[in-house]
Amino acid sequence: MRLDGHRDFSTLVSVIRVEAKGTTRLLLKCVPTTTLPVQSRLVLQSRRDGGAHAATLVFQLQSKVDTRSPIKRIRTEGPLYELQQFDITVANPFPSDVDLQVSLLHEPAEPADPAAAAAAEEAAAAKRGGGRSRRKSSSGANEVTAERPKPPQIYPNSLAVDRPRFRLKQGGSDKLRGFFLPFTMGTHHLTLVFKDRELGEFVYEVVGEATLPAPLLEAKGTVPLEGPHSFNLSVPFVNSNLETAKKLFMDRHPLAKSKEQAAYIKDSPKPGSIDYAVSQTNSLITCPKQVTLTAGGDVPAASSSRATADGWSGGAQDRMGVVSEAGNSPPAAAAAAPLVPQGNVVPLAVKPIGPGVYPTRLLLTSDVDVRVVDLELMGQVLTQEYQLEFACPVRHQVTQEVPLVNASDQVGGGWVLVRKDVLTRLQ
Repeated sequence: MRLDGHRDFSTLVSVIRVEAKGTTRLLLKCVPTTTLPVQSRLVLQSRRDGGAHAATLVFQLQSKVDTRSPIKRIRTEGPLYELQQFDITVANPFPSDVDLQVSLLHEPAEPADPAAAAAAEEAAAAKRGGGRSRRKSSSGANEVTAERPKPPQIYPNSLAVDRPRFRLKQGGSDKLRGFFLPFTMGTHHLTLVFKDRELGEFVYEVVGEATLPAPLLEAKGTVPLEGPHSFNLSVPFVNSNLETAKKLFMDRHPLAKSKEQAAYIKDSPKPGSIDYAVSQTNSLITCPKQVTLTAGGDVPAASSSRATADGWSGGAQDRMGVVSEAGNSPPAAAAAAPLVPQGNVVPLAVKPIGPGVYPTRLLLTSDVDVRVVDLELMGQVLTQEYQLEFACPVRHQVTQEVPLVNASDQVGGGWVLVRKDVLTRLQ
């Protein structure tokens, strides 16, 4: 028995014995030193052993290396619209020096198997107790999802490396600089294909996870404690985080050198209005599920720092007088005239349970961008008025202790006066 051909094929034995009308197993070993297909021949030649000479058997062997299975997987993450840089160490897996050409594929190295995904969905439905009918409907939903076209790409790809070509010595390694600038939420994939003309190719996979962006706006406001009230939060139409990311992409991202990728920035969508899905994190605050922001509909900053009358379409119980920025009660005429939210505002319904700070984080998502707004509302008693009057001789000093109570569960929360009758006039 012998092997003729490429040295990637080998065997641990040189002689095997096959009994009359019997079979045997022969262990062959293939250790690829290249990803290119190589061939060899296995020749089984019989020995005369007191009988007839058996025919010689020849088997053709050919290797096939799975190059799409990544040798290494690199993970990174970062906020939306922010540039992250990281190092990728590339080692030479071949037995000689290589000159590697780098190709970028913006897709997973190993695409998901639709059949496996459908099986997993059916197993999950069965675990929930959906039965046969639920599994059937779930399978139909998978078919509809598979046929649904992907949304058009409106922003450039997020992942790239700094060099398209480099050399590695046998057993050596080198570092590439990776760049991650996401414009959309979710998981981003980059398949790096390193190819040598003589020895073949190997693959690394980069997986980037985009997290929520930095807050577009940090706002504060004041609401009275008496009953549920409304607060109109002004949100600018222009997403400054997104505009900064576009400029950063053109200045520092390697893909900006590609005309196709740069065109996504130059021809980015500029709609006249954008529909957003809205959610927030405070159980004492409610918000509409959807809002629409329009170009040219920005509200002056002053209107976002006050609670407005009837700003929330919740009926008469949500009405309140306009509270000025100084925290004083409005005139009766202003309180009687309800204000309807206009422009780019998000109406919020607030139900304070006591003095203190009510923080919330609003998330606005659309097909164009994602926005985060941090808001702090201070609940205070605004319908009561107290006045301190001091009268004393010239060049003398008087002191009056005013009892205060912190009714909130936080240090430095809302302070209220214990009694009104302690405010006496000092003579």
